[in-house]
Formats: sequence, C-alpha cells, structure tokens
Amino acid sequence: MPIAVVASLGGLAGVAHGDQGWSPPAGARPGPVDVAGLSFGAGIGWTRSSCEAAVLWQPAFRRRSVFSVPGPCPATSTGRGVAAVSVSGNRIAFLSYVGGNTREWRLWTATFTAKRPLLLRAASADADSPPPILLGNGGEDGIPYAVGRQIVVLAGDGHRALTWQAPADIVALAVRSGMLAATLADGTVSTVSLSSAKTTISYIQAGARAALPIKGGAVIDAADGIYLRKGTRTLRFDVPADAHMLGYDNGWVVYASGREIHLYSYRRKQDVLARTVRTGPVFAAAGRLGMGWTNGRSLCWSIFSYLSGKPLPFSAACDG
Repeated sequence: MPIAVVASLGGLAGVAHGDQGWSPPAGARPGPVDVAGLSFGAGIGWTRSSCEAAVLWQPAFRRRSVFSVPGPCPATSTGRGVAAVSVSGNRIAFLSYVGGNTREWRLWTATFTAKRPLLLRAASADADSPPPILLGNGGEDGIPYAVGRQIVVLAGDGHRALTWQAPADIVALAVRSGMLAATLADGTVSTVSLSSAKTTISYIQAGARAALPIKGGAVIDAADGIYLRKGTRTLRFDVPADAHMLGYDNGWVVYASGREIHLYSYRRKQDVLARTVRTGPVFAAAGRLGMGWTNGRSLCWSIFSYLSGKPLPFSAACDG
C-alpha cells in the first residue's frame, strides 16, 4: 500500500526535480497503484489493441517496464483488467481478471530482468463475487497476497518471506518495516513479524478496512476515521470523515478526501493540501520515500521533499 518528513528526504532532493508523469500507450488508462520506497507500480487497462498489463516505474532511476498478460485477450461480457498491484524493489505483482458469468482471477509477478509475467496463482469465482485472491500493499520487505485465509509474503528476490494462516477472513494486507499487517473481517488487525512468523500485536477496531504496521502498533483506516493504535493508546486523527489512508510514516498520514490528496501531521497539527486530481477515479499510494497517483490517463509521481514543500492545486506534469 505504504512517507517521510521532509528532513529525512533531504538527500533525495537532487534525484528528481518536481512531479514526473507518464501515460500508457494505445489509449489505455492506468488503474490501481502501489508504492514501496522509490518503486511505483500501476495496473493498465485492457484496450481492443492491447492486453491488460502492469507497469513498474522507478522515476528516480529513469527505469520503467510494462508487463502484459499473455495474449490473445479478446473482449468478454463482464470485462477484463487489473484489479490490484503490489511492488517491492525491482519486483511487481498484479491481479488480473477475465470472464463472463464466471471470472478467472490470475496473480502474476515480474521483474525488470524477468519481464515475461510468471503465473503465481489462479482461481475462479462468480462475476459478482469477491475475488478469490487478495493482493495487498507491498513494502521494501516483500509483497503480501492471500488465497482464502492463507497469507504469503513474496520477497523482492522471489523467495517466500512468510507463510501465515489467518484466523478469520481477510480484508486487507500490507507489509512494511519487517512486519505484515493483516486486517480481518471481524475487525481484528494483527501485526506479524516476517522474521519469526509470530503475531506481535492484535487490535479490535470496528469497521477496520486497512492497516499499516508501525513499531509497537498499527495505523488503522476504519469506516469512521483513521486511528493510531500503539500499546494501550488510541488516537483518532483530525481528518475528514471520508478520508482514506494512502500511507503513514513518522507522525505524518497521507490521505485522500474526494479528489484531494493531503498530508497531515498530528504532532504539528498541520494539514497540507498536496495535490488535487482533475480527472477520473483517484488511485494513489504513498510509500516511505514518495507518492504515486493517477490523473485521467496519466501516472504521476513525486518525492516527498517536493510534494510537501511545494503544494500545488494541480500537477503540471500530470494534466490527465
């Protein structure tokens, strides 16, 4: 899924200047996104001339590759596309779907050096049923996914960093700082150490829909707000009721509210309007070093020293 205060990013200021943008070819539109470190991944929609795909982009290193599902890929009655993307270092995973009344779900992975997507898992379900495979937000330690209640974290080099059985149905997954956060359907948020495969902390948070692990706790995105849970402490951030968490680090939460993307510091009581999305659905994710988002047909990227230091109503590099 997965920001840092400006001071911690000073050394990156010379890596990239301002926002950067890129648009997929052939009229395709970008979709779900994920960010981990300086890696940015996004799904790319199907068109009549191109299969559904995903892009792995490292703007700071001017490196980008597009990975398409194997063809042919004809139109289907209930559509086809990419439902989720996750990144870790030079690796990307993406969840594609295709079908009619029954949808086939396929989880793929690829890297800059292994560009032909490798099929990890496949499953089918009714078109109106939830996906049988869940792909979570990646971090610098790996990419989490689940089939049923079994969770796997795939490391950037391709080995399994963790296998863990959840005690209830899974809503969301995220990896960061050597930890997995599993958000469960019963409102439980559990953090699991990747090194020991042991649960470190569990919280009950009504309406929990996603979480990020932090040292000694978790930041939880719930239906009624965004919460910091640490030990016995509970803090509700002073953000709008419709806020949706995009990332968190060192006291700063990144959130979307409508078409606006904000950075909020509970310590400073400061809220910064960072960017506004002009066109299309808002897909965005924040990692420890930067943020990626969509604007119409454009993918947009900024490191945080620029994002928080130069708030703009719109991004000139990403006009949709």
